[in-house]
Amino acid sequence: MFHLKQYSRLFLKVAFKNNFMTMKKLFLKKKNILLCISFLIKCAVVYFFLNKIVK
Repeated sequence: MFHLKQYSRLFLKVAFKNNFMTMKKLFLKKKNILLCISFLIKCAVVYFFLNKIVK
């Protein structure tokens, strides 16, 4: 069974990988840069809250 810390780290790794890939696609398609910025903000918020929960 996973420890909560390990599980949240695994989740973060997967989430960041997925977000990074979608951001790369958006940049390659020269889509709205604001979308990419909002993705980054979402990542930061999720990371911050997960760190708070784990600690």
